[in-house]
Amino acid sequence: LGQASVRLQGDRPVVRTQEANLGNLLADRMRRTLGTDIALINAGQIRRSLEVGPVTLGDVLSVLPFDSALVTLHITGAMLRQVLEHSVSQWPNHAGRFFQISGLQVTYNGKAPVGARVRTIIIGGAPLDVVKTYTVATDAFVADGGDGYDMLTHATHRINHQTPLRDLLLKALTE
Repeated sequence: LGQASVRLQGDRPVVRTQEANLGNLLADRMRRTLGTDIALINAGQIRRSLEVGPVTLGDVLSVLPFDSALVTLHITGAMLRQVLEHSVSQWPNHAGRFFQISGLQVTYNGKAPVGARVRTIIIGGAPLDVVKTYTVATDAFVADGGDGYDMLTHATHRINHQTPLRDLLLKALTE
């Protein structure tokens, strides 16, 4: 399908505890493709790294084996804070709920009590506004409450795009 010029890090201990270049690539692609303010990918979707060199369809399928379609939602800043708190609630354990993100900067303290770990959230250069509505790209699994994201079932303006995340990776490799 194409070539990976760098190792795209998808190893479980990395993507489930910190930012990774594969997570950045996927989340940035998702946000740009769907035209949202932010993108959130649960790390449990990413199952392995892509090594430098030729990349086959089999490689892509082993990295992103799930068919969960991409979804866009509208959520308030207050809900986004709740979502991000949930993302880091099991850190430093290798929880699949940990998000790879795009369009925002988040700082958190993993030693703080659960529910008080997120310290700052910056979106588009501005601090999070708890009453503002933000557009979010994610996948149907998360939007349907998977990994404990039940709060997202109350999001509005849901659009199902019928495209799995792997299609964005396939496109990136063939451009």
